[in-house]
Amino acid sequence: MHGDKLVFNLYERALALDTTDIFAVVEAKKVFFIPGQRGFVKGVISFRGNPVTVVDLKRVFNLPSKNRGPSRIIIAGRATRAIGLDVGKASISFLWDEDLKSTKSLQKKGRYIYDVIEYRNRPIYLLNWYAIFEETVKILSGSTTT
Repeated sequence: MHGDKLVFNLYERALALDTTDIFAVVEAKKVFFIPGQRGFVKGVISFRGNPVTVVDLKRVFNLPSKNRGPSRIIIAGRATRAIGLDVGKASISFLWDEDLKSTKSLQKKGRYIYDVIEYRNRPIYLLNWYAIFEETVKILSGSTTT
């Protein structure tokens, strides 16, 4: 649970990722269609000369998604695995490890959430990017109906 976090909001819900799992935050004017995309898969962008599949985080959490224009995309991953998490125009901030020492775990988990912490009387949902990555692979390979 500890370690610096990148925090962003989707419809009043604060979500966070470990900063060690983030390659970059980019602004994309266009996300390109890929054959077989469905579910929450939005398309693909080029990042440092490599294709990165982008998912719409609003669709991941069944929230209304009406992105128009440039979007912020968080490139999350480790080693050779990467996923683009489209957060629309969400503002992004950081919580530093020192700030998190006073937080407590609410012991909640979900399909794409590995924990929820309480910070200043507000829940922050800790996002499991790898679970989203694995589901995206299944969607694109046709192994799931999401």
